[in-house]
Amino acid sequence: MKTKKLISLILSLSLVLGSVACSNETKESAEGTTYAVPLYTEEESEYEYTEPVTIETESPKSHYSEGLDILSLGDGTAIVIGMGSCSDTKVVIPPETPNGDKVTEIDKEAFANNASLREVTIPDSVYRIGYGAFSYCENLIKVNIPDSVTQIDNSAFKYCTSLQCETLPDSVTTPGSGLFEDCSSITRFVIPAGWTEIPANMFACCRNLSEVVIPDSVTSIGSGAFITCESLAEIKLPNGLKHLGSLSFSNSGLTSIVIPESLESTYFYYDGEYSYGLVNNTFESCKQLRIVEIPKHLIDEIIERKDAKGYGEAMLKYFRNCNSIRKVNGVDEGPDQWVASVS
Repeated sequence: MKTKKLISLILSLSLVLGSVACSNETKESAEGTTYAVPLYTEEESEYEYTEPVTIETESPKSHYSEGLDILSLGDGTAIVIGMGSCSDTKVVIPPETPNGDKVTEIDKEAFANNASLREVTIPDSVYRIGYGAFSYCENLIKVNIPDSVTQIDNSAFKYCTSLQCETLPDSVTTPGSGLFEDCSSITRFVIPAGWTEIPANMFACCRNLSEVVIPDSVTSIGSGAFITCESLAEIKLPNGLKHLGSLSFSNSGLTSIVIPESLESTYFYYDGEYSYGLVNNTFESCKQLRIVEIPKHLIDEIIERKDAKGYGEAMLKYFRNCNSIRKVNGVDEGPDQWVASVS
């Protein structure tokens, strides 16, 4: 009887030890990750039994850039005012400060003249990008702008000669003038839906811009908006367009243009000055321009206001130094005929 009890005890102990020997659990601890080393019997392995060990592991670093100058405004919000000690070439702006203030703006010229900057990611807490915020960052290639941004001030990306940008979020309803002036790497741009105006000098001197898509919501194109866009051979103006500012397409690469009937033939206040729907120098020095379609009421207007004595002089004023024009409203004519009609 004692022998049977002894055999039973031995079997029970074997089952318990077998269960322990198969253990291989991983547990978390405050110090790091604890890895339990498998336990083997002498028959299964030559390795000696060891206790579970704790291997120290580092916590993942924040993916936000550190060292940026961020000013808390005392009302629960903060504004980025500069690079500070940050040396990142790809800057990721945090959505809030360490004390919990929400980052809502990028201050004027905050990143200006930074030749090291390559890419910037703006958090969805930001609603405004200030004047010249990224101006003259000649090596900046990409800026990730969230839908939270509604306002971009004047010259925000001026002279970012490496910047590649095809559009802005539809949320941007207050674009400033000269946003992409001298951004020579922009080749195509889609104006956001809902915009009513293309600001003055928005694409001035974007020499490689060859395609622009303008929505029907746009009613005004500001002064110098496309001046010296030498690669812009064609552009479709929206049917509801009412105003073309002075020098808006001057010295551009246009080869043809259709001016819509919707253009105003009245004298009205626009952009801080009095102007007409089409002013005298809108297309000045478009030396590649060959084909033009222009509404009759615009010709009549310039004659009626005595800025021109007749059709030939009116055309010479509207298309000053456009010496390659050969067809107007389907009729073969150009500067030679206009000059002859005036003399």
